[in-house]
Parts: sequence; C-alpha cells; structure tokens
Amino acid sequence: MNFPKLISYLLFPIFIISCNDGAADSPYPAISFVQKTSMPGTGRASAVAFVIGAKGYVALGRSVDWYDSLKDCWQFDPMLDSWTKKAAFPGIARVKAMAAVLNGKAYVGLGFNRYEGAYSGGTLQDFWMYDPVTDSWMKKANFPSTATDTCVSFVLNNSIYVGAGFNGSAFTSEFWKYNPEQDSWVRLHDFPAWARMCAVLCADENHVYFGTGYRFEDYND
Repeated sequence: MNFPKLISYLLFPIFIISCNDGAADSPYPAISFVQKTSMPGTGRASAVAFVIGAKGYVALGRSVDWYDSLKDCWQFDPMLDSWTKKAAFPGIARVKAMAAVLNGKAYVGLGFNRYEGAYSGGTLQDFWMYDPVTDSWMKKANFPSTATDTCVSFVLNNSIYVGAGFNGSAFTSEFWKYNPEQDSWVRLHDFPAWARMCAVLCADENHVYFGTGYRFEDYND
C-alpha cells in the first residue's frame, strides 16, 4: 500500500468521528423537561388542551378503555403546581375534538364518539365556548360540516379556522372560518393538496404552517 493511500485510511475514521462529535451550536436555548404534579384521575388520550392567561386546561379524551370517552375539564396552575377540576363539558363525551382560545375564552367542540354521534359515523358538530371567569360553558352555532374527526384549528385576526378532518367515511380538505361576534361559520377554499386527517398546524400573527397527516398513507408534505 502506498503512503498517501495509507494516510487516507488512517484519517478517514478521524474525519467521521469529528463530524459526529456534537451537533452544531443552536441559536435557540436548550429545551429541558421538568416533571410536575400528575393530572388527577385516570390517564387519558385524544384529549384537548388549551391555555387561557397563565393557566393550562385539559379536557375530554378517553381513558385506558378505548370506548370510555370523557367530558371532564381540569385547570393546571403552574405557580402552585396544582390541578383544579372545573365545570364539565356539557356536550357528549368525545375524543379528537378541537380547541382554540380567542379573547380570553376557549372554543371547544367537534370530534368523534363511536356510540353517541349525531351521524352514523360518530362525528359531532356541536361547538361550545368556555368562560374561565364564570367557569361556565355556552352553546354556539354548530359546525356546518360532518368532517369533525381530528381536525386542525388556529386563530387569526379575531376568527377561528377549522379544517381537514374525517367525516366517518371520507377524508376532507375543507376549511371553515368562525366569526365569534356573529356566531357564524363561512366555508373557505379547500386545502389544495390531498385531503387528510391527523395533520399538524402551527400559527402566529403572520403565518400558518400546515402539513403531514394521514390518508391511507402517512404524508410528510
């Protein structure tokens, strides 16, 4: 073996180790997790969560029993590291609902219940507003579509947007806008790519990012 080739063999492992010796410096602070007081009662999945002011809320979902849907609502106080049970959701117990917060109120609804849905597919169209000051729920205008299973939602310009879900038999690309002042829904242009459910969405005051999800296969767009 000639000397230059020998040097290349010797240096190659060093090069690999050097490239993998720690990630590049991140411009963002490191994320750390600290365990807090566990939520009371049974564990749950497919619930909703939202934040109003300095408090977190968890509601709905199901217990370890796949068919046991829940309708309780809990408030978490991070300063006290404690949970308080709040007024239960007045509608049918459900999973895969949506929740959005606007002007200090939470808007919760839609979702799915295998046994008590308004339609044979179990999809639920009712829509409710939660007021944390009075710890009370108020019924709002029903969602006009049956595509209510595992939708996405976001808030922009004092309106709530909901879209992309499953209606019990088909995946949809529908998007709707809710005006809380008029308590009314307006259908918008459909999402231009494949219809889907279980997508993810992030939004701020200027941008909305939507993608991934499922429709007979998992998407990464």
